Amino acid sequence: MRSLSRLGIFGYVVLAIPVTGTFAAISTLVPPFYAETLGVSLSSVGLIFFLLRFFDAVTDPAMGWLLDRRPFAREHKPWVAISLPLFLVSIVLLFRPVEAWVGLSYLMVAGFLAYAAYTIGLVTHQAWGAALAADAGELSRLMGYREIAVIVGILGVFAAPAIAESLGYVGLEAKVGAASGYLIACVLIFGPITLLAAPDDREATAGSPISFGEVRSFLVRRDFLWLSTANFATNFSTVSLSVITYFIAAYLFDAPDRYGLGMTIYFVAAFLGMPVWMGLARRIGDARTLLGAFGYVGLGVASIPFWTALAFESRYLVFMALLGLGFGGPPYLIRSLIGQYAQAHERDTGRSVRGSAYAVTTFFDKLGSGVAAGAVLPILEWLRFDPEGGGGEVGREALLLVATTAPVFGFLVAVTATYLAARNSESA
Repeated sequence: MRSLSRLGIFGYVVLAIPVTGTFAAISTLVPPFYAETLGVSLSSVGLIFFLLRFFDAVTDPAMGWLLDRRPFAREHKPWVAISLPLFLVSIVLLFRPVEAWVGLSYLMVAGFLAYAAYTIGLVTHQAWGAALAADAGELSRLMGYREIAVIVGILGVFAAPAIAESLGYVGLEAKVGAASGYLIACVLIFGPITLLAAPDDREATAGSPISFGEVRSFLVRRDFLWLSTANFATNFSTVSLSVITYFIAAYLFDAPDRYGLGMTIYFVAAFLGMPVWMGLARRIGDARTLLGAFGYVGLGVASIPFWTALAFESRYLVFMALLGLGFGGPPYLIRSLIGQYAQAHERDTGRSVRGSAYAVTTFFDKLGSGVAAGAVLPILEWLRFDPEGGGGEVGREALLLVATTAPVFGFLVAVTATYLAARNSESA
């Protein structure tokens, strides 16, 4: 990376650890925690998270607009400084609640604070990366390093419960408590490192405030719209699976006590898979590599019935390792391509739209996630799946059906949209 020192790269990428780790913990641990331990119905949890993500998603374009307008002396660090205390407060409220306070209003308020922090932190961090990279190759590598930090952050979310399990704390409440302690430590450690070590030179991109029309000219590009569709479908697939991962471990693989270990193995495999995806991107390009990543993960999800039919004891852990190898490819490559589109627009027009580009990307992240969370849990309940006991054979079949069809459908849409985005980009 020519334009950045190693310390600067490190300072930039480590912010992804608490930002995405918090989101991963909310997506995977909070729904079963509130439904199974705190007694909130699956339908209510699904509705709250749908409303939260939908409402929060519409704030993303406003965040991108503010970034492009540059209201502070520095472009990115002030926004990071605002997000850090919001992360701390929301983590405590969501993961360590006073049970007497828990209800729909409580979950809505705590979730709103969490997603406000996530919007500010994520949009800022992605746009910052596009500002730091000098060209498409550097941007691809920087986003790859960032995705490695993402994986480290999420890995810790599941490693902490796995450690708790090894010490004899096997209940879901203990797992949630361990994950929240890890997240609080990450915010307190890595947030200040980013503020101190990552470069943030406003002079390099200073200029007159951008107009809405200039932003709109980028957002309506066909390649950007198709890639945004792929991003929506990717998040729909990922979250439709993530909100039921605990149930999959418990009722399809009969391994509830291995859930933490399985998720840890999954993200260790994701970490090991990143050099492969980055190497492929250097050789065949980001778009083609993205298509391959979608194919790999989609086939992995479709193979769940095969793995659950096997009899050997470690089948859950082997399945999670193989599926995890593909985790880091799609999000890293989508963000690299989005940044490349924004850089090309800046070269052509002299106007930066990085904030708005990644804000819309984050909007589709959350919209896809919200649709998945809002649909999957109520559908499971409608199909007579019981989160406290599985619902017998009927509930197991319902869980298996949802766990395979929803994600695979999303990945098929993502493949089609990515192909169309690449074709439109080449003809632009």
